Amino acid sequence: MPESPTPDPDELNTSEIKRSSRWRWPKRLVLSVSIALIVYFTWYYGNREWTKRQGERALAVARAEAERDDPDWTWERLNAARPRPPADKNSADTIRRVRDLQRATRTGPEQKAPDVTWRAPNVRVPNDAISSAELYLAWSNDALTVARSLKDRPTGFREVQLSPDVLMQAGSTGADTHAVAELLRWDAVIAANSNDADRLTTALRALLNASRSVGDDPFMISQLQRFSVRNFAAGSVERALAQVTAREPDLAALQTAWAADAEEPLLLYALRGERPLSDYLLQNSDASNPFKPHEIARARSVGLRWWGRAITAAKLPTHRQLEAIRALRAPSDEITERVSEVLFPSVQITAEGSVRGVAVARALVVGIACERFRIKNNRWPNDLSELVPAFLSAVPSDAFTGEPMRFAKSNTGVVIYSGSGTAGDAASWFAEPSPAPRMSARFRLWNPDQRRQAPPPAEQDPGADP
Repeated sequence: MPESPTPDPDELNTSEIKRSSRWRWPKRLVLSVSIALIVYFTWYYGNREWTKRQGERALAVARAEAERDDPDWTWERLNAARPRPPADKNSADTIRRVRDLQRATRTGPEQKAPDVTWRAPNVRVPNDAISSAELYLAWSNDALTVARSLKDRPTGFREVQLSPDVLMQAGSTGADTHAVAELLRWDAVIAANSNDADRLTTALRALLNASRSVGDDPFMISQLQRFSVRNFAAGSVERALAQVTAREPDLAALQTAWAADAEEPLLLYALRGERPLSDYLLQNSDASNPFKPHEIARARSVGLRWWGRAITAAKLPTHRQLEAIRALRAPSDEITERVSEVLFPSVQITAEGSVRGVAVARALVVGIACERFRIKNNRWPNDLSELVPAFLSAVPSDAFTGEPMRFAKSNTGVVIYSGSGTAGDAASWFAEPSPAPRMSARFRLWNPDQRRQAPPPAEQDPGADP
């Protein structure tokens, strides 16, 4: 039997080398990928942990800064320090009572406010709308009686519990306040239509206090609602003075109430409350939170500092607040930019509403002083300095510019106005709708012979008196 050939050692080595070479690169690739993954995950989780710890340190510093600047900045301390009116004088409770009464008696369409196109304040509301309004108020008579009691309740307080749905709760109370204000607005319209001075005075004071029922609610949405209802009330005062000549003592009391309200720091109330609220919402983050878990502490620290700067801006004179708020938009890093994107739009809207609200209220105060001057002297003042000191302790400054408020006369009446770039002839300020820029304010007073004008014939009832 022939012997098997002896394998050549060189051939064996070559075969081994080939087999080894076939797996060399796959092994290297697997090893390289493994090392890369180890390095990546080590870096990724290490970076997350580093970011988290850095954020926690930054948060501790930010909380200490907030504590130093405002010892009552936390939600618990802030709410504990809020002033509470006597239980029987809380206008927020009155708002709730009015709404409960309205809901209890709601049975048909008669209980809806009339749908009317509002014309210039010196034009009377058409008779059919007056009839509908009288029916609306008759259905709400019990609620209206309670709503009128707001005249003697200038302070409101709502107990606020911090929870994820707290903003929805704030929004619902604002809707109630608007509904009560609508009831009182029609009460003022009917009082002016019938020249009932006592009823008109009560309705106008109650309307202002409906806005004041929001009090120092620590939410931007609450203060935005207060701005809205206050502007609503200001329009009712302008309409009332364009329809009737009010009594001097009533005007003086109304002016005093509006002057106090104009200077309340509503923007500060809103921003001080939003700081702990935002921190709470970030701390109790869910899937909708724009920040990852390891970024939360850093975002909270940025947010606390951001709110601190916003609150500082809200403490400035009114005409400097908007510029300071707008400067908060400049980002310095990614998380700061994202925090700013979340917070800035609503803060800017609130600041603009606050400044415009102050401008409207100050214009109204000066307007009432002008009306009081006219009643006493049978003429309009030549300039606002004539009002000092008998009717004003000083002429209020323009909330937009810091300059004195402006005053102009026309054949129609006089106008008090404010805002940058709002100069123009006085007659244009009486146009409907207002031709003025959005960030401006006006309060108009018609000459006595221009008041209480009849509505256009198409809107009058047949046979109605002009």
